[in-house]
Amino acid sequence: ASGYAAVAPWTAVCTSFLAGIVATELVVFDSGPAAAAFAFYSVSLPSLVQWPQALRVLAPAAVITSGVLLGAASSLSPFNPERLRWTGASALLLAGPGLLSLVRAVSGALAFCESWASGPGPSKVA
Repeated sequence: ASGYAAVAPWTAVCTSFLAGIVATELVVFDSGPAAAAFAFYSVSLPSLVQWPQALRVLAPAAVITSGVLLGAASSLSPFNPERLRWTGASALLLAGPGLLSLVRAVSGALAFCESWASGPGPSKVA
């Protein structure tokens, strides 16, 4: 349990950090004009998909993963079925819909940037 106790606060910080990135991207893309979204994604997308800038997402994701794994391990000794169940639910949500959402958001933003650059484009819109 000591390994989990050491990682748990960092897991919360990393989750908050990634939630901030997601919230910023949603506000810019859903609430702002297309030209602002294009400018924002043109700058931010490379930091998600190129090395070493991708560490901005990969490092917090690794901390969260280690927190979930250590949480599951600490639920086994002494056996705590309720905590293990919640840890398993968290792991399934992060690995399934969470990962799918990230992949879909990045691929959607890349497609948007490509179509915006070749379509209306920022210089062609008033």
